[in-house]
Amino acid sequence: MFFIRAISILVICLFLKSFVHAEKAVVVVDADTLRPLYTKNAHSQHYPASLTKKMTLYLLFEALRNGKVTMNTLFNVGPEAVKQRPSKLHLKQGEQITVRDLIHALVVKSANDAAVVAAEGLAGSHQAFVQEMNDKAKELGMNNTRFKNATGWHDKGQVCSAHDMMVLGVALFRNFPEHWHLFSKKYFTFKGQTHSNHNKLLFRSSQVVDGIKTGYTAPAGFNLSTSAYAKIQGKMKRIFVVYLGGKTARSRDDKVRQLVQNHLGRSDNNPDPFLLSQINSMSSVSNDDLDMFFNRKQNIVYKKILKPKNKLKLKKKFKLHKKKKKFKK
Repeated sequence: MFFIRAISILVICLFLKSFVHAEKAVVVVDADTLRPLYTKNAHSQHYPASLTKKMTLYLLFEALRNGKVTMNTLFNVGPEAVKQRPSKLHLKQGEQITVRDLIHALVVKSANDAAVVAAEGLAGSHQAFVQEMNDKAKELGMNNTRFKNATGWHDKGQVCSAHDMMVLGVALFRNFPEHWHLFSKKYFTFKGQTHSNHNKLLFRSSQVVDGIKTGYTAPAGFNLSTSAYAKIQGKMKRIFVVYLGGKTARSRDDKVRQLVQNHLGRSDNNPDPFLLSQINSMSSVSNDDLDMFFNRKQNIVYKKILKPKNKLKLKKKFKLHKKKKKFKK
């Protein structure tokens, strides 16, 4: 009896050890310096789901850059593409589709059939394309990532880390600036049907969110890799956020929106945008005085240079802001 229990415990331990990390993983970085602003389980392995299509798009953009294809190049739709499960465009075997439509379908619709068509059109076969995906991942330093398909459909061997998906997002932004605007595309019309982007932060966020990709499978949970920017003190500021393993699409979006609000414009000595707007509304306080209000942790620093009445107004604004933030939690 003891022997059987011992064997059972050993089997369970081995199973748990082999199981891909189930906790959420988060990475937030400054786009200019790549300095981490917040991390959690950054290097643990997770299932990427449709974040995989970021690499599919990377290789498409690279083919465009190298002149291998143009936006008007036609790719044939084969039987493997037709067999893909949703999300999909419901392409028919034997028809043709342009590279332009494939890119839009991947970005907006996250179409699995479009991903397979792109893979076969670029590399000759889906399997050969997956090898190119893994070669590129290695080249970019995505050491905890392994691709098994171009769609993101669940495969136990297809894994990534939040850090690696951040690396890929930054690489897309830096290496293909001519195509970056595509990630902010909200709608895509194909054969008379209009598809809406799955990244709802493009529609609802108070900050300017301009990408990049959502992903979901039951084992992966709800994933999101996104970018956001704002003008802070006359300087454009951008951050990248990767969030893996959300329980629902809404909770994922709410958490990413909170991460954007917490970290966009707050790295180093940049002030909180809310407090910045409050301070700018005080005619007696100039922009030159702003830096004295903030330390590295974004706490208010009251200098003797301020007049008593201005200090009182600023304290009231700050207390009001703290109460609002506490209520939101």
